[in-house]
Amino acid sequence: MINKKATNVLESANKFGHIDFEKHMQDGKKWIILDIDDCVAPHHGNIYPTNIKRIKDLL
Repeated sequence: MINKKATNVLESANKFGHIDFEKHMQDGKKWIILDIDDCVAPHHGNIYPTNIKRIKDLL
């Protein structure tokens, strides 16, 4: 069961590139959960090429 006190919506974005992961990491966030459909990739589709590069950079 998820501890609701430990989870919250950090931000809402419809484009993966609009999310400032660096800011969230500087703020001490260790985990980020993404809803992939229509943000990182089209619904049940392939990941957008620009997002593949961004994901690799984040890793």
